[in-house]
Amino acid sequence: MKLADLQKLNREELEKKLVEHKKQMFNLSSVTLTGEDFIQKKAKRKSVKITIARIKTLLNQKED
Repeated sequence: MKLADLQKLNREELEKKLVEHKKQMFNLSSVTLTGEDFIQKKAKRKSVKITIARIKTLLNQKED
């Protein structure tokens, strides 16, 4: 997700998104694939990881 999209969400919505993305990260990490699927999953994991970091940063900023 883009940062601008995340900034529009309130705290509760951000927390829901965080849970969703953590579940998605778990599902991606628990699958063992080879070849082309592995490369796609690795790229998706990176994207999800970055989104989780963005959400956590916004939650910390909204805490202040």
